Amino acid sequence: MEAERLLTRQDRRGATGRPPQVWELTPTAQSVFEDGHADLSVRFLHAVEQEFGLAGLGQVLDAVVRGDIERAEREAPGADVATRVAALAALRRDQGYMAEHTRDSDTGAHLLVENHCPVNAAADACDSLCDRELQFFERLLGDGVRIERTDHMQEGDRCCVYVITETRPASGVDV
Repeated sequence: MEAERLLTRQDRRGATGRPPQVWELTPTAQSVFEDGHADLSVRFLHAVEQEFGLAGLGQVLDAVVRGDIERAEREAPGADVATRVAALAALRRDQGYMAEHTRDSDTGAHLLVENHCPVNAAADACDSLCDRELQFFERLLGDGVRIERTDHMQEGDRCCVYVITETRPASGVDV
């Protein structure tokens, strides 16, 4: 796959020993993981917008977000931020985003990385889809966190990266 330019390999510095190798999908690899329902999704989004306008499309997208929030809250009710981000990553993996959750060792921020976008064609056709995704994350993770998307596939990046910073300590005291 590396020879076909579907993967890239990078060495990462470690504490001791051989540096670990990290393999990443290239943008070319997205065609290997195509969404088989892309055309249907795009046609559906256009039909909803034509029949019900942008407001109606927004209502449909909000209903999808509500369902995702309910599922994630069932899996990690009342949990701390780290547990909620881990549950969000698991949900996104189940949805085909190849998501992972790590912590930045320097800042302590949570990193949610989506290595694949199974709704890429729909996101191309509907700008508000990615905005709704960010709103979903904010609503799910709740008060006390700041979420910044630093990499975005729709802008040509290899993956979508969200930096999630706790704005108040676990005790609930504002910082």
